[in-house]
Amino acid sequence: MKCRFFTAGISLLPLAAFAGCSNTVTTFQPPSGSPRSYVKQVPRSKDVVWNDAVAALGQRFFVINNMDKASGLINVSYSGDPTRFVDCGRFTVENTGPGAKTQTIDGAAADAVYEVMVPRPPYGIRGPVLVRRQMSLEGRVNVIFEAVDAESTRVTTATRYVLTRRISPSNAAPHSDNAAFNGNEKGYFPQLGTSQRLECVATGTLEDSILSVIK
Repeated sequence: MKCRFFTAGISLLPLAAFAGCSNTVTTFQPPSGSPRSYVKQVPRSKDVVWNDAVAALGQRFFVINNMDKASGLINVSYSGDPTRFVDCGRFTVENTGPGAKTQTIDGAAADAVYEVMVPRPPYGIRGPVLVRRQMSLEGRVNVIFEAVDAESTRVTTATRYVLTRRISPSNAAPHSDNAAFNGNEKGYFPQLGTSQRLECVATGTLEDSILSVIK
C-alpha cells in the first residue's frame, strides 16, 4: 500500500507518535477572495466626522486602544472568533478503511474536530485518532482621518491580522503557530512537514464594519 500523509492544516510535527503509513489524505482549497484597500470619503468636515466616529465605534464590538485627534488616528482592536473576518479556504480530510469518514472543514473555523487514520501499536493496526484544531484572531486596525478640504474627509483603515492555530491530536502533544499579515495582503501559516501551506486573506468584514459607522 502506498503511504499517504494527512496534510493541510494538520500538524505533521507529532508524527513520531504516528509511525508508519496513514490512511488519510487531505486536500486544500485556497480562499477565493483577494486582498484590497479600504477607503471611504465622507462629505463632512474632519472634526464632525471624527467626533461622530468616536461615539459610534465605542458602541460596537471594538475596543478603542488609543486615539490622537491631531494626527487623525484611532486604533481599535478585535479579539476572538476569526470566521467572519478571514478566509482560510477549506480542507477535506478523507479517510479510507472500515467506518472511515470524510469531513470538509472551514479553514478559519474557531474550533473543529476530525479524525485521521493512523497505525496503532503494538501491531500497526490502523485506527482513528481525533484531532482538535482551534483558531483565534487578534486584529488591530488603524483608522486614519484626513481632511480632503473643509467639507470633505477621507477615512482609511489599515489592519494587522494575527491568527493563532492550535492543533491537538489525541495521542500526541499539541502544536501552536501563527500567521501575521496586513489586510491588503495574503497571509500564510508555516509549512508543517510535507503539508501544503495554509493560506488566509481578509474578508473585509472587519474593515467594512468600521467604515459603515463613519458617516
